[in-house]
Amino acid sequence: MICTRGYITWFHLENGFGFAKPDHGDIDVLIHISIIEFDGEINLEEGQRVYLELEEVKDKPHWNAVKVLPLAKPFSVLESV
Repeated sequence: MICTRGYITWFHLENGFGFAKPDHGDIDVLIHISIIEFDGEINLEEGQRVYLELEEVKDKPHWNAVKVLPLAKPFSVLESV
């Protein structure tokens, strides 16, 4: 398991999944809605910073997130407040 930070590349709430990109790496990581830790309404936005715990998918060249913790809203959202 790897613990890192990254950002949301996209997330589709209605479908319950999306992707994030770790700060150190060029892979997109699958995020399922069930592993997101939120204190309220789930709303991940493109560019939003997140803490990620990642697990390599056995016999596949990719990783899945096993825990996602939102850290902050993207700068574009903060500037409009």
